[in-house]
Amino acid sequence: MTNSTDEYRTFGPPGSGKTTWIAKRINKSVSRFGEDLVSVVSLTNSAVREASGRDLPLAPENVTTLHARCKRALGSPAPAESAVKEFIKAYPSWSDEDCLPPFLQWRTTEEEEGTSERTLAGNGDTFYERAQIYRQRMVPMAEWDPPTRDFHLKWSEWCRESERPDYAGWLELALDVHPLPAQQVVYVDEAQDHTPLQLEVIRQWNTKIRVLVGDDDQNLYEWSGAIPQEFFNPQLPDGREKVLTQSYRIPRAVHQQAYAWVHQISDRREKEYLPRDEEGEVRMDAYSYVEAESSGRLPPGLLQEDGTYMIIASCGYMLKGIITALREAGIPFHNTYRKTNKMWNPLDTAGNKIRAFLSKNRLTGDVAHTWGSVLGAKSGAYIQGRREGFLRACKDAEDNEIEMEDLIDAFNPTILERIMAKDATIFKSFRRAGEPGSWDYTLRVLERGSIEDTRPRVTIGTIHSVKGGEADHVYVFPDMSPAGMDNSSTDSIVRMFYVAMTRAKKTLHLCRPSGGLCVYW
Repeated sequence: MTNSTDEYRTFGPPGSGKTTWIAKRINKSVSRFGEDLVSVVSLTNSAVREASGRDLPLAPENVTTLHARCKRALGSPAPAESAVKEFIKAYPSWSDEDCLPPFLQWRTTEEEEGTSERTLAGNGDTFYERAQIYRQRMVPMAEWDPPTRDFHLKWSEWCRESERPDYAGWLELALDVHPLPAQQVVYVDEAQDHTPLQLEVIRQWNTKIRVLVGDDDQNLYEWSGAIPQEFFNPQLPDGREKVLTQSYRIPRAVHQQAYAWVHQISDRREKEYLPRDEEGEVRMDAYSYVEAESSGRLPPGLLQEDGTYMIIASCGYMLKGIITALREAGIPFHNTYRKTNKMWNPLDTAGNKIRAFLSKNRLTGDVAHTWGSVLGAKSGAYIQGRREGFLRACKDAEDNEIEMEDLIDAFNPTILERIMAKDATIFKSFRRAGEPGSWDYTLRVLERGSIEDTRPRVTIGTIHSVKGGEADHVYVFPDMSPAGMDNSSTDSIVRMFYVAMTRAKKTLHLCRPSGGLCVYW
């Protein structure tokens, strides 16, 4: 049973300024009601970070994932998924590959606080994942398949005994006890990705005004139990719906391709959506991801024009050949939307330390410690026995300048000369054993140009990872994994590649199928 909140719905097609629109509306709401009575929630941590980056006049606790907001309101501990090894120990007969997915074996603090995008439900065939989808879609347990029901009864029993609700449990508890604080306005970002259970929690929230913002065409979370049509249902009274009609990203040629593509969806809301006033280009490239694996050939035209580039695929393994080719060529790349993925961000550790070394600013203790700790005690860089003393002096100095005498006392003369000359190749020969980071690759990148040239123009990632992102030139691989094809509806596949196409600001490169499972442009 929902409350009497006034609900509004805003459709934000790709590049139409949805996040900017939300930020402006929040500022107006805060001016009217105060910062304590306005909240914004989204599905994932990455979407919350995007919203938070707009300098919203809200307390941090009012800009969260829905899961984190419920967890905090309930005073719950870390989710049951964070202690899955205890469940396995208690119930070993329910721990095989049919019951629990492997990714529950590892967790991070961020995932425990908000919600792991992988554990929103999962897209596999384990009992845990199927139970999550049933729960997220609010399917009565009598309609579940018996093996999944049997597993869930044992799992939920363990959750109760350990007094540790799981991710979905936070939402189910929130429906029972209504712990969320009363608000005047609640904004729901990426509302189309929320499941029926999540939307019901939002609609039970005691608030005067509720604003759902999203786009059914860009739903990427059907695998987690989301139902795209739930975004435009139920019908709202006149004046309660708005469409952001103008794209500030998509040029005409890309818009035409994407518009024709998305009309394959069987049940969607038609909406006015206009391209920006630039022609752009769509290219059909005779290039597949397997070519990078077999020949090391890079995508045609990569880095031959100004601007940023993006190379995306439905699955991460399809990018391995590209990543190897980029590393061999010394081309910098990253994925700012998934900073924790080290394969996609190999320059983060070594690159930051080398940038500190090459910095033209004054040599402070903090900076010197950043790169000085990389050089090994037995590498020949330091005078014997001087490394630890130098690093202590760096810490003591903090943001004060290091004295030249400290450098002379610490380093062998030939190394000191190279340090003063900003010769970064010292990290190739004198690096401490086991120092983390992609050092050889970073130095290879540096050989191509100045330190400024190490700032990546290429983004690598899955289509899911770059949702909300954009680049001037985008390469899309049309391939699907067997599991992805088996667990996805035709409409969900169309939506995924629609999101991929609409990342492009100038040129869209539609690559050739590899010969396996794929879509056809």
